[in-house]
Amino acid sequence: MTSSTGRPTYVFQGFSLDAQHRVLSRLGGEPILLAPKAFDTLLYFVEHRGELLDKRALLDAVWPNVVVEENNLNQCISTLRRVLGERPTEHRFIVTEPGRGYRFVASVSSLGDTGEPGKDVRAGAPPLDSANPPKTARRASSTLQYYAAGFLVLGLFVVAIVGLSWDGPKDRIAPLPNSIAVLPFENLSPDPDDAFFAAGLHGDLLSQLAKISTLNVVGELSMLRISQTRMPTQEIATALNVQTVLHATVQYADGRVQIIPQLVEAETGKTLWAGRYERALEDIFAVESEIAMEIANALKAEFSVTEQAAIGIPLTTSPAAYAAFLRARNVRATSDALAIEYLEEATRLDPRFALAHAAKADVYSDAFRSRIGQEAANPSEWDELESRIIADAGKALALDENVYLANVALANLHELRWRWTEALRAYERAAPNIPRGTRRIPTFEPFLHDLDFTESVREQREIVALDPLVAEERWVLGLYYAYPGNAAAAAAEFREAVTLAPDDVVMHVWLAHAEGMLGHREEALRELRRAEQLPIAHRSSITIANLAYAYAQNDSGEDARRLVDMLAVKAPDRFHQAGNWVLAYLAIGDADAARKSLEAVIAKIAKQEPDPGYLALRLIKANIYSDPVLLEPLFVALREQLRGR
Repeated sequence: MTSSTGRPTYVFQGFSLDAQHRVLSRLGGEPILLAPKAFDTLLYFVEHRGELLDKRALLDAVWPNVVVEENNLNQCISTLRRVLGERPTEHRFIVTEPGRGYRFVASVSSLGDTGEPGKDVRAGAPPLDSANPPKTARRASSTLQYYAAGFLVLGLFVVAIVGLSWDGPKDRIAPLPNSIAVLPFENLSPDPDDAFFAAGLHGDLLSQLAKISTLNVVGELSMLRISQTRMPTQEIATALNVQTVLHATVQYADGRVQIIPQLVEAETGKTLWAGRYERALEDIFAVESEIAMEIANALKAEFSVTEQAAIGIPLTTSPAAYAAFLRARNVRATSDALAIEYLEEATRLDPRFALAHAAKADVYSDAFRSRIGQEAANPSEWDELESRIIADAGKALALDENVYLANVALANLHELRWRWTEALRAYERAAPNIPRGTRRIPTFEPFLHDLDFTESVREQREIVALDPLVAEERWVLGLYYAYPGNAAAAAAEFREAVTLAPDDVVMHVWLAHAEGMLGHREEALRELRRAEQLPIAHRSSITIANLAYAYAQNDSGEDARRLVDMLAVKAPDRFHQAGNWVLAYLAIGDADAARKSLEAVIAKIAKQEPDPGYLALRLIKANIYSDPVLLEPLFVALREQLRGR
């Protein structure tokens, strides 16, 4: 099915489906990556909403002139139900009529070229279910989840990949040694409800491989993103700068698992190793360990006895608990509540499942960060989430002190509560077990050491090398250059981030900051204008405050005032939002009000009370523009106190 000129955008129950550009998005939020056939299936459903569609009609529409098994259709429908957040007992989108076919029952409206909604004349569609909107997808790093908004639009993402690819042999960078890209596993399970298993095993094998310190394993987000491009193996390897690519199929049914992996040398296409594993589910951890060791041996990568032992440790003795854990991982992007339900089931089936307890703490930690970013304060909710983080992390660590995820969840909590000493201790406990490509040095640590980002830059460059297609990681590296004043290096990283995520307002704002630091006023203002054209530009208080300050520092006071007026409406609680208001007051030249807001922040630090503007406060502490107000002795003294205890 190919798109043609002028195809509409359809809107239904919190989602929009852009038929012209082949993008499914959450309304006002983030695009969702779909495999091409899954997108074709959804589009056909939407275009024939309310109609009973038998399997043959769907197969003919999605796979024209090709003979395929019904299992392919079952997998696409299972994928759609998952990404739309539809539980097995719900019928908000796709209804199965046994023996007859499927019916798409959500109410749909269309947007034409003018962007005006068109009337849905289809009969029998139920009203929009506004009581159950799908949850916005989570970013990989909980630190970035609150601050950054937006994601990769697939079409633009493919262009970005091509733009970052080499132009010929003379430009090619030597691939990382002992490097591997593990493509998402192809699911062959006969039951569509078991599609979660392949995705879960893919994530687990990446975690196992990352425990081998001599391997360079591409991160999961980069793999998921590039897999949507349908690029050939050699081009994928080139874009990711790796030597080898692993393909695998997974089939799960009746308590048994079949995994067929194949490791391919990218340059020659030669198969370096292949295997076939058919085991009972309770043997899955032994299979994962065997595959990881075979890959290491095929790449001639050295590994220690300790690393081999760590890979061989089973996560749980209960196959049912492991299945529930994988289901939780699979739904985490769309529903914290459902993820917690599955994790509760996992820990009920196996109370000694340490990683499942740690995963609960991690979910609650992300929720804590999200809740403090809301416009109004809710201390009782914060306290409840804190108690759950501490309880679940404590259970995990009592069972296995090496579960790093539990310590990271505690560290994130302590950081936001301004208990930085405790946060550092938690990171130190976690560090020996944190796999390569995952942050070991907390983002706040350089602010305790006179903005010395040397080690943070070194580590972040390694993270970017292993996850090169994740804009947020480029952004973090840019921050690490910007805070101590290396504007040129910061601008280079922010430009890469904008290329990877052109619809992410945060990337544009920080590129504007870097251009402003370099004295490139026109370039900075151009990026700020681009940022404001994005639909999510004014969603969060931190973004509005950041835009205002960037405009002010680039001599556009009228724009700064306009945005501060907008912030006054969006964030009227100026004590709760004190950190963002410091930036806003500086933007309009109200030094006295900025001082009072800084003093309010310092009072909150003393009381361990979170502030939604904690990232704005880092910009203020670093004073990246050498703002003369912030160089006044009184402000220097106040900025010195912008640190956790």
